[in-house]
Amino acid sequence: MQLDVEDDVREAGKVEVDDTEIVRKRAIADKQRESLALIRSKIQPKSQITKEKDTEIAQMEAENERLRAENAKVLAVKPILWLFEVIKQPVEPVRQRPVRREGEARQEREREASIDDLAHHDLAHQSYAEQLQTPLTDNMLQRIMSHTFM
Repeated sequence: MQLDVEDDVREAGKVEVDDTEIVRKRAIADKQRESLALIRSKIQPKSQITKEKDTEIAQMEAENERLRAENAKVLAVKPILWLFEVIKQPVEPVRQRPVRREGEARQEREREASIDDLAHHDLAHQSYAEQLQTPLTDNMLQRIMSHTFM
């Protein structure tokens, strides 16, 4: 009984319909079915993917073992002369750091202080105009130096 109904449905589908809308929809549905069938055929189960990865890993390990064996043969045959070679390179003497004494450090600090004193006279000996002019000249010098060297 059920087979008769299915046959009737199939026969009804074979009947040509003049309605262009229905023909267009059937064509779209057929294309969708074909694309779904193609996609489903390309899907691989996870077990197959893992099996392929395992085989690739096994092949890589076998290749590594083969290369290790070849390297071991080459190293066994080749004498290890580099262990016994003496490398002769000129040795440069180590430069000794100069040792500063406390007196030298103090003298250098005094020298630096005397240079600063020459550049900026003691504020007590300057007039008010000179005291105002000193920071301005310092700022100008700093700007020129930063512009020149940076």
